Amino acid sequence: MSSQSFWRLSLARLAYDLESLASPTLAALLLAVVSYHDLFVGTVVGFLGSALLVRTVALPSPKPVDLRGGIYERTTRGIRIYLKTPRLRGLLAFNGAVAAAGAMAIVNTVCKCRVNTGPSANSIPLANSVGASFGRQLE
Repeated sequence: MSSQSFWRLSLARLAYDLESLASPTLAALLLAVVSYHDLFVGTVVGFLGSALLVRTVALPSPKPVDLRGGIYERTTRGIRIYLKTPRLRGLLAFNGAVAAAGAMAIVNTVCKCRVNTGPSANSIPLANSVGASFGRQLE
């Protein structure tokens, strides 16, 4: 991988992480001063603007790939390439650990809400969104 490609991937990951932290915070701050309906309209405008920006991107034409082999060969090619690359195997293990921790946070949030507020609590979706936004379980 060239250093320019690595730099672009690093910036893309940084943008993804910053968005996941800043977006819920910005939404909470805006809800303090703007009505829910106005915030929703702003979100719609943002999505439409994003769609227009995506349409303006010029993608390079892909290089032809040799697709020999049967159906099994072709459908498993990507995962086999992924598993043959040592750095990607480590990344897969790390992503699995992060996903397991995230799943535990979501499941435990539901359990804690039901214990603290009763089985018919409406606070579970709010607690899940707050817990996921800040990356921790509610106490």
